[in-house]
Amino acid sequence: MLKKLISFLLVLTILFYFCFSSYAETTSSLLVSQDKLIVQIDEGLQQLKKINPNVEKTFLKIKKYVKQGLDANQTAKKLSKQELNELVEAFKQLDMSDPRNLDINNNLFTGLDQEDVRKAEEFAKEYYDYSKVYGKLPVNVDDKANTSRGELRALPNAVTYDSNFMQAGYYLTSQQIGAYLAVLSQIVGASFPYLGLLALVLGCALIVGGAMYLYYDYCSTIDAQVTSWFGSSSQNIVNASAITQAMVYQRIMYNYKYWTADLANYCGLGGVRVGSPITYTTARTIISQNHVNYNIISVVSTDATAACAGQGLSWCFHSAHTTDSYGNYKPLNLWHIHRVYPGGVQGQSHAFFIYY
Repeated sequence: MLKKLISFLLVLTILFYFCFSSYAETTSSLLVSQDKLIVQIDEGLQQLKKINPNVEKTFLKIKKYVKQGLDANQTAKKLSKQELNELVEAFKQLDMSDPRNLDINNNLFTGLDQEDVRKAEEFAKEYYDYSKVYGKLPVNVDDKANTSRGELRALPNAVTYDSNFMQAGYYLTSQQIGAYLAVLSQIVGASFPYLGLLALVLGCALIVGGAMYLYYDYCSTIDAQVTSWFGSSSQNIVNASAITQAMVYQRIMYNYKYWTADLANYCGLGGVRVGSPITYTTARTIISQNHVNYNIISVVSTDATAACAGQGLSWCFHSAHTTDSYGNYKPLNLWHIHRVYPGGVQGQSHAFFIYY
């Protein structure tokens, strides 16, 4: 009877997290106590001190603001740009240390071999490389994204539009998308991934294509630029930006490793909706529900694995399911871990992750 009662209470707790995930910041005290959060922050500090000893002073400030009851967004506003940048750069070294992460944009794991994606990124590389030599792009990038075929009378009837952006309501050629990506690449000083732009336009957190940290460093400039092209998606851009920044803040200041996650289907293109930050214990509890609607996401694969394995349990890796059973392309889906139960039975809950 006691075991049933405990199980019932755990399910109620998880349901609360999922139903009220939009209140992630204001209900952080319900997710982890202040004392435990301080311990969690100190654990992050011990890792980061080896990379940059200067972050210790910043963490003293963060702990002070936690004791004052400030959430991650409020705390970030109290820190200087330099302090935030130092934390981000240190966490980049922690979270992106595996060399396989360098192959994300080369489609090693995500299965992004779709022709539209490949063509747009090839044009982006060509235009970006040109700009590094000549100081300007070889194409016009001032045009707004077209939302109907009627706006494209000057183009030949045989023109081919990018299928993914068409599902998002925009008629764009690979050359146009490549030009947009080249501009974003100029802003960040590196190749900006196709999936990062698509996610931003659709309102999805930039957890695909290895774009999270790359985007965060220049989020305000990128948001303004993308809004100038995709004006009708301005609210989606605001939403994607807010979710991504909150996730980065929770990671770099509070050392969160896990968030609740829901399966999503942004304009039929798949995706994962990020919810509230949670503890390791809660992450394991969610995975233990063994149901497709109970999922988590972590920044790195080792943490996703830890939430699934251990205590006599194993795990298995799945690359992103970029096509469904009907052959529909789902580029916003993520790679993930499943728990494997005794007898080799694969669990249904997903432990998604961003970096290998």
